[in-house]
Amino acid sequence: KNTDEEKAARTAAIQQAYKDAAMVPFEIGELANQIFDLAELASRKGNQNLITDGIIAAINARAAVKSAFLNVRINLSGIKDESFVAELTSKMYAIEKDLD
Repeated sequence: KNTDEEKAARTAAIQQAYKDAAMVPFEIGELANQIFDLAELASRKGNQNLITDGIIAAINARAAVKSAFLNVRINLSGIKDESFVAELTSKMYAIEKDLD
């Protein structure tokens, strides 16, 4: 951390680590959203004797999306790359909009 080059490399490595840390829960949120969609479909078109199971699965999947995206937002607070932050925020908004 002595030279400007070393400081810049360290800062870049930290920023990349923040991005990586944000992407893991984001991907989990995307997968949980797919589960939400499938659970919703199963509730509408599946065996009506199992409708509550589908609804509960959808509720749990929605909670998983919201929880994962909360972690993303916390990690985004340390990222200086505004376009990265804006892109991920936009994607999360689009997914969350469909959950409600």
